[in-house]
Amino acid sequence: MKRIFFTSVLLLSLLVFCGLSKAQDIPNHSFEYWEGNEPTDWGTSNYSLMGFTWDVVKQETNDAQDGNSSAKLTVVKKTIPFVGSYSIPGAITLGEFFIDLLGQQVSISGGVPFTGMPTKLTGYLKYEPVNNDTCYIGWGLSKFNGVSTDTIALAAIDTFGLINEWTYFEVPADYQQQINPDTMNIIISCSNPIDGLDHTGTKLLIDNLVFEYGGIGIEGVTFKNNIQIYALRDSKHLKIVPEFNKLTNTRIDLYNTGGQVLKSWNKDLFSEPIVLDLSEFKTGIYIITFTNNKGVFESRKVIVH
Repeated sequence: MKRIFFTSVLLLSLLVFCGLSKAQDIPNHSFEYWEGNEPTDWGTSNYSLMGFTWDVVKQETNDAQDGNSSAKLTVVKKTIPFVGSYSIPGAITLGEFFIDLLGQQVSISGGVPFTGMPTKLTGYLKYEPVNNDTCYIGWGLSKFNGVSTDTIALAAIDTFGLINEWTYFEVPADYQQQINPDTMNIIISCSNPIDGLDHTGTKLLIDNLVFEYGGIGIEGVTFKNNIQIYALRDSKHLKIVPEFNKLTNTRIDLYNTGGQVLKSWNKDLFSEPIVLDLSEFKTGIYIITFTNNKGVFESRKVIVH
């Protein structure tokens, strides 16, 4: 029996906007919308060759953790006479699959525009492995720097054993750089295709994928005016990284949405980062501004969770 081998290639492109919503970050996050056997906005490993079809990803309407349906990923083996037997695992991605079954090559490219910095991916699954199979859930963030693609964060888990009730899972991020990405991809496979075993019939149900964030987020269109602003994960703090060529006296004001100044800081900024503590403020939307002797030179929306 021949196996199709999945390799994850995350090729990502350009934006700089920090989206801070949760479920809306992931297109069709609960697999409610389908076009045939393809969940809308997702690529799948469904495949056809010489009149044979591997429907390894399907909509499951009788068993959903959230809403009316979930995604069902299975391992399917079929035999093409005089050619051979081929096993394909069910897999989905927010990018695109390239599959060459006869050449035993698979690649995944692309992703979706994304500039948030979540701390983890969460969701729910059921799993029925065959022959000690394992499933894979991974996601990544990256950014095009004008020449090549930088990896911002990677995260992955392997899951094994029978899971016959909807079970919550988390895939925490490992950030390699503290900069906003421009693209995100999620890759989920129901099976390990490289262990040499026959896993025909393995089944994975997946539903209700959500990104979770830390206590605060910063929203903006671009980094400009010699200053960069980051939301520190898992805390209600902002990190300000100035890049001035001389000491610059700066007033930093935090406003509520009604235009009232809630707190001000006076800082002499040059090149050393500073951290602002916003833990005293309740959940909501705020505006932060930066003013020097020429007036306001930067403003951002801040969301406290």
